[in-house]
Amino acid sequence: MKTISERCYQQSQSWYYKKVVAVGEKTFKIEIRRNSHNSQSYAKAFIYDTIGSQWNEIILAPIMECECQKISYVTKDVQPSVFANDFKRLLAEAKEITRN
Repeated sequence: MKTISERCYQQSQSWYYKKVVAVGEKTFKIEIRRNSHNSQSYAKAFIYDTIGSQWNEIILAPIMECECQKISYVTKDVQPSVFANDFKRLLAEAKEITRN
């Protein structure tokens, strides 16, 4: 697995975590938004479609299934490591879904 990009930042009463990785011939993006409201929070996994040159969403998980649900939008200085277990779980599921 090769990390292409990784960002963790706060904006509009939300914490965002985005990581793009290459696994073999496939490129995945994991995106997590922890908002002050559970209904506005999410954890998503995408795969890059090289033919259509676009990201295709393959997983939308409720935030209540994620360890990062304990983060509050008022928390200061959240580190990417807080999202590590959720990233690993979503990536494993995404790889399984797209396995040939």
